[in-house]
Amino acid sequence: MNWGYYTSPQTKSCQGMRNNQCVYPRGKVIGGTTTINGAVYARGAHTDYRDWEAMGNKRWAFKYVFPYFKKSETCSFKSCDPYYHGKSGPLSVNQTSPSSIVANAFANANLEKGLSLIDYNGKSQIGVSKIQFNVKYNKHHNAEHAFLDYIKSRTNLKIMLNAAVNKIIIKSHKATGVTFVKDGAVYTAKARKEVILSAGAINSPQLLLLSGVGPKDELKKLDIPVSAHLPAVGKNLQDHPLFFNLYFRTNLTAENRTLKENLELYLEDETPFTNGAGLEQLVFINADNITSGVADIEYLTFAPPFSVPPNPVKALNLNDNYANTYKNYNTQTDISVIMSLMKPKSREQVTLKSNNIVDFPIIDLNFFSDANGTDIETMYKGIQYILSLTKTDAFKRINATLVSEQPSCDQFKGQEREYWYCALKYMTATEYHPSCTTRMGTSRKDSVVDKDCIVHGFSNLRVVDAGVMPEITRGHLMAAVYMIAEKISDEIKRKHGKLHWF
Repeated sequence: MNWGYYTSPQTKSCQGMRNNQCVYPRGKVIGGTTTINGAVYARGAHTDYRDWEAMGNKRWAFKYVFPYFKKSETCSFKSCDPYYHGKSGPLSVNQTSPSSIVANAFANANLEKGLSLIDYNGKSQIGVSKIQFNVKYNKHHNAEHAFLDYIKSRTNLKIMLNAAVNKIIIKSHKATGVTFVKDGAVYTAKARKEVILSAGAINSPQLLLLSGVGPKDELKKLDIPVSAHLPAVGKNLQDHPLFFNLYFRTNLTAENRTLKENLELYLEDETPFTNGAGLEQLVFINADNITSGVADIEYLTFAPPFSVPPNPVKALNLNDNYANTYKNYNTQTDISVIMSLMKPKSREQVTLKSNNIVDFPIIDLNFFSDANGTDIETMYKGIQYILSLTKTDAFKRINATLVSEQPSCDQFKGQEREYWYCALKYMTATEYHPSCTTRMGTSRKDSVVDKDCIVHGFSNLRVVDAGVMPEITRGHLMAAVYMIAEKISDEIKRKHGKLHWF
């Protein structure tokens, strides 16, 4: 189900991982990464889409994309505002239920700091909220279940399993089809109208590059014939840097339920096993103003007994030093807070290792490489904020005390900034939100597709996935990808006329 990617060895992040490489899971399954992700539904800020349009991408401002968010959605939680949420779409959106004592304490601590309870997919984003998930009937409601299950039997749709596209066939700047490998044999699928890539922000640029669409110098070095010189293919990779070694020990203990009790809760849809597996609260702040402006920091909480990964070495590729640290955390009493940077200034890239599809692409995060050091400083401010919660009455009532260990940074104890800067470099990984590698824009020099997601220089080759985002959103990318797909679906129907549904 997972391609099993790793980043290339990093120099300013992932230092607490083996070989300085972070894991980079990508879905190798129907539904893609929506099948293996955390199912968090977060659209981003309204200003994200205003910025997209300001970059020259007409009709991508929030007022234009808002209807497409609602179109996909059926909102099921009680406080759902019908103005901001859809009620008849194929995608189920629900909330964490019920809240644990730990989650309530975390929410109340943030309220004491001046934040408000909000719907982060509503009018404003900064504040405290229960997490909205794509969950239905106690199951992960992924892209397959929401959009494919009810059309799989149509005669104009063929889903081929255990097959991998290895090249787009290009003739005179027109995509005429693709070649793919299945059971060791190579086949050709011809296109009458369009070829659409939706392989994600890692694999779509990989496939373009292998097909000769990308920076010509890089292609020539790998003996790939150049079909179109587009220097931005694979460049401008943006992801949310995520710091995950913040643990607070409390005087609370996770409930020990019997198998029968857990089954009863499961049937009533009230068990954390079907509601985010411990993920309960989401907080957005502005690191400088906390309660105003636009969000640049996000916090997610894991409540006991889900706060410590059962196998952190496998899950996070931790080196021995940090793997031993995780043994000291208590799954019954400790809260985990993970923190991510919403608008990083650092830029990364995806490149080819070879001209063979079986070789994994090279994923270079390049976190904390921005010239002014803004990214790491903003995350440091985010740590300062979360540490300040220990002074709130809500945290004092549960005796929440920081117990995180940063073993590679002991030499900086007593020097707060240096200590946390060090910790950030060792234990910042990725939120697994790659985007912008085939970004939308007006210039062939620094973008790959136009406002309709058609690859520059082509008339019938599109990319429709997170890679086309001009800039990363302040949220989890899945919701925005669904929106993009809905919007481009309408554009395809407009271009080709009414399509037949069988």
